[in-house]
Amino acid sequence: MTFSQVVMEVMRQLEGAYALIFKSPHYPNELIACKRGSTLILGVNEVSDQNSAKSFQNVKSLTTNGSPREFFFSSDLCAIVEHTKNYLAIEDNEIIHIKDGSVSILKFDKEKEKPASVQRALSVLEMEVEQIKKGSYDHFMQKEIHEQPHSLTTTMRGRLKDSGVVLGGLKEHLKTLRRSRRVIFIGCGTSYNAALAARPFVEELTGIPVTMEVASDLLDRQGPIYREETAVFVSQSGETADTLLALEYALEKGALCVGVTNTVGSTLSRKTHCGIHINAGCEIGVASTKAYTSQIVVMAMIALAIGSDQLSTQPRRESIITGLSSLPSTTNWINNLPCQ
Repeated sequence: MTFSQVVMEVMRQLEGAYALIFKSPHYPNELIACKRGSTLILGVNEVSDQNSAKSFQNVKSLTTNGSPREFFFSSDLCAIVEHTKNYLAIEDNEIIHIKDGSVSILKFDKEKEKPASVQRALSVLEMEVEQIKKGSYDHFMQKEIHEQPHSLTTTMRGRLKDSGVVLGGLKEHLKTLRRSRRVIFIGCGTSYNAALAARPFVEELTGIPVTMEVASDLLDRQGPIYREETAVFVSQSGETADTLLALEYALEKGALCVGVTNTVGSTLSRKTHCGIHINAGCEIGVASTKAYTSQIVVMAMIALAIGSDQLSTQPRRESIITGLSSLPSTTNWINNLPCQ
């Protein structure tokens, strides 16, 4: 049996969520990874010389071109950025087979004896190494609290204008959003609370009823979701397990699914019909700070975009736009806080 056949026999017996990497002395120079439900990222880097210096070149092909390569597996993009910017987000039931520097991807199906070959291209990570360093701060949470004025600026940059809000990620679906019978905010933990804080803006500016759902509770109840409704999924990482399961449920029901996430290339951003990246920068601290404030701002901008066709709310929209524009400068007092 080949190494991939051995792993497939293991996968046939497994239930639930997992992310696994296999290495065996019986199959030297080979490595296999697979996942279902959990997050797994593959980073690929070409080694520029014998000292393993990182080239950070854009590795286009997954097959080897004769140059030695390094491979990195992680559950989070932040962990690989200091090693490489070229990554592949592994999908459920995919088998990543690395042999002699080349990567092949197979799609596993329990019902079929042989997996199908898949062609995938690497993505380029839009993140700087400095974002994952603490600098002069004692810990990442402290650093991210002080970064809030900057993160709010990047969240609104190019989107918030005097004439209104421009959200390219929603442009093609604005008409559907405006015709929605109900907007359902779905999230967990801090993301759920960010949506709760933004709910008054959405109801006031759009005139659409808004309900809140904790993702796990929605699944337990099998709560009703209809085709004429919009489900907005909020997640900093875009990989929250309960939120992704709720997304699968909403997709089955035929609702328009909108994602609000901080992570480009995350499962949430790939599986929703449309959405907005909050662009708050990498958040490593467990207690969410800058992502929380940026999520609220993004959802306020979504409300402004949906309600932009209503003349009755124009004065209110203009006052909110003015307030959002001045928000980074009014939060600059955070930078005067002591670092201790």
